[in-house]
Amino acid sequence: MRWAYDPGYLQAIMSNNNVPAYFCFAGDSGLQAYVVETMQNQGAITFYHYEPDMFHIDNAGKFARILWPLPDPAIVVTATGTFGELGYVRPPLYGFVISMIYRYGKNTTNPVSVDYPQENLMKIYSNILRNDDFLSHYVNKLVLTQLDVTTMMADMAKFQASSTEPANFAAACQWVRSNYDTWTSWVDNLPLCDIRHHVTYTINGCNDTIRHVSFQWTRPDPTNVSLPFVCDGGLIELPLEFHTSRSCDWLNGHEIEWTGWVTSYRQPACDGSFYSYTISACSSASTRQVTFAWLLPDAFNLGISSECSGGAPLPSNAVIDCDFVPFSSSAYVGIAVFTAVVLAVLAILTALVLWFRERPIIKRSQWPLLVLMLVGGFFLCATALLGGGAPTPWLCAGRPIAASLGYTMVFGSLLAKSLRVYLVFHQKAMKRVVITVWRALQWFLVVLGIDSCILAAWMVVDFPHPVTVTGPSTDFHGDVDTQQCSSSQFIFPALSMFWKGLVTCGGVYVAFQIRQADSDFQESAWMFASSCIVVVGGGVLLIVTYAATMPATSVFLFQAVLILLCTVAVMTLMLVPKLLKLHAVTPIEVFASRKSTASSSVRLMSSKKQLKLNSQRQSSGSLQAPTSAVRVQSSGASQDLGRDATSVASVASSL
Repeated sequence: MRWAYDPGYLQAIMSNNNVPAYFCFAGDSGLQAYVVETMQNQGAITFYHYEPDMFHIDNAGKFARILWPLPDPAIVVTATGTFGELGYVRPPLYGFVISMIYRYGKNTTNPVSVDYPQENLMKIYSNILRNDDFLSHYVNKLVLTQLDVTTMMADMAKFQASSTEPANFAAACQWVRSNYDTWTSWVDNLPLCDIRHHVTYTINGCNDTIRHVSFQWTRPDPTNVSLPFVCDGGLIELPLEFHTSRSCDWLNGHEIEWTGWVTSYRQPACDGSFYSYTISACSSASTRQVTFAWLLPDAFNLGISSECSGGAPLPSNAVIDCDFVPFSSSAYVGIAVFTAVVLAVLAILTALVLWFRERPIIKRSQWPLLVLMLVGGFFLCATALLGGGAPTPWLCAGRPIAASLGYTMVFGSLLAKSLRVYLVFHQKAMKRVVITVWRALQWFLVVLGIDSCILAAWMVVDFPHPVTVTGPSTDFHGDVDTQQCSSSQFIFPALSMFWKGLVTCGGVYVAFQIRQADSDFQESAWMFASSCIVVVGGGVLLIVTYAATMPATSVFLFQAVLILLCTVAVMTLMLVPKLLKLHAVTPIEVFASRKSTASSSVRLMSSKKQLKLNSQRQSSGSLQAPTSAVRVQSSGASQDLGRDATSVASVASSL
């Protein structure tokens, strides 16, 4: 043995028990060889050695143990691990030389005087095992008795002489076979196999329409990967590959739910999440086909889902209305034909106004305003045509521009004409008032200019773009995409409607005030009626556009027909009476003579001369108030033989 093993312990025992001795440390192999050699030479030797050890198994029955005082823990613990601290005495040589350390110590301060205590065998294993809970738990429970160790060492001695396999492994296997009850208590029962703890899965096809989930044991049997290694029972075999339409994010977030489907071998109840639908493009009939289909249909029956059963059935296909009117639809074609007819009528009326612009009835009506009103009618017809088709940038911009300019030009012309009549007939002082065409055009241009500025700012600052909005459908259970024109803010449409509301209220008030200021060639009543038509039509259009919930085709037809009918009605009221009176003759105006005396006679102008004078005055294009009243008396009478006659200039009322 070596001197560093339990330093000073054996020496202190012998010294404190008054046993004189010399101590030689030859090492393990040196000691064993020296002992064997001594026994072969029939000699005697005293040595110390650890048990159990193969040296004692190989030389069983040849050694006798020297019994020292029994180990007392209170004394054992006092060992200081020193000897020879007071010096050594060199022993005499007995005629032989050995290459060993030999020392004889004097009395020691190490108080230990009892035999070596019994020590438990230590288990030494790699830290790698700590990373495996199963093996670590097993090693912690492993306990071998002295008999188990002695038995295995005896088996090793036998196998060293006869076995072709390593003796240590052969002896261990022999012990395992013979001590089943002992070592099985060290191994806990394996847990039941569970898909969440003992099975791992791999998801493939995250970017495809179908996800494939394959399963593997977390720790498969090294000899058969289809069997588990750290569990037993429960899930006795790996689930089959799982095919699903659910997304990878859903699978990762709902593991408990779908693993329950797999382990129970039962499909979930069908609901809306297991089927999808496709919506076709808008057809010429202004409808869209909604087709429902299972996300993962059965290979032999497309009407059955392969990943669910029972529950909600697959909905029937549906037909929904388009969110716009296609150009190829019969509704749009019909409106286009109707609009073409109205455009032709407006073109004819425009040509007639320009052709007969020198006629008194047209000239007094301020034909430039009539032409501007007709141009507004063209814009309104364009509004009806632009109401169809899928939203595009130019349609989104063209619709509000055409509608706004059309309304403003028609109603602005009516306002300018009504205001002209109002200023003449509703003045307090009876004096001559002349309002030229240019002044009326200035009023019109102010109204149109403000509206145009609002439109221009809208188009520059917040251009309306086509957008796609997804919302729940009222025809089936699901969402539908609708296309519409949208601006980021409602301020410009609101500002435009506010300005038109102010102009409309003012125009209706003026038209109402002049509704009875009429003569043979004036149509103030027609202007009031036209203003009412424009107001009612515009109000109904606002309600249909922003408040009504009708199919796109119905809204388009209602708006287009209403715009066209109101346009035709206004143009009819404002132009047809004038065209019917192109050749009408004005009444004879009677003018008082500048010279009047008590005996004067009244000279009546001839009919021909009076008509010529009236024609000259009425064709001047300006409007003037009544000038004077003339009393006509007989030549010789002192009493009043006549009556007051008022000569009123014909009022040119126009739109």
